[in-house]
This record gives sequence, structure tokens and C-alpha cells, in this order.
Amino acid sequence: MGVDPDYWRRGYGTLLCRDGIKIAEDEKCTIGVFSAISGEPLYRTLGFRKVETIALEDNREGFNARTELTVYVK
Repeated sequence: MGVDPDYWRRGYGTLLCRDGIKIAEDEKCTIGVFSAISGEPLYRTLGFRKVETIALEDNREGFNARTELTVYVK
């Protein structure tokens, strides 16, 4: 899921998540997400709990990229 940054903080992410959560709960599916740190307030508000933070790195020659994603479950 993603929301264009021009539309952040307007409730669209919350609406999308709530609809997805409802569908998953109706189907009795396990719900989990990977998120950048910026998504933490949204997922905590929606009842998710933090499980782990993982780092992804690309250390190939000419590259030096690293990002962290947090795993949340409901």
C-alpha cells in the first residue's frame, strides 16, 4: 500500500488499511506488514504490534545502500 506524499496525513492510509484489515479478518487471514519507520504511528493506531526490525543492505561495488523495515502483526 502506498499513498502519494502530496496526500499524506489526510486519512487515506487509515481508510485503505481498515478496509484491508476487514477483508483479512472476514477471511480469517493472518495480518502482517513491513513498514518504514514513517508508518509506525499508523500501524500502532490500528492495533498492530512491532515484532522485529530488519535491515536491507546493498554493498555491491559502487553501491552503499541501507534501509530498515519494521515488521508488525495484528
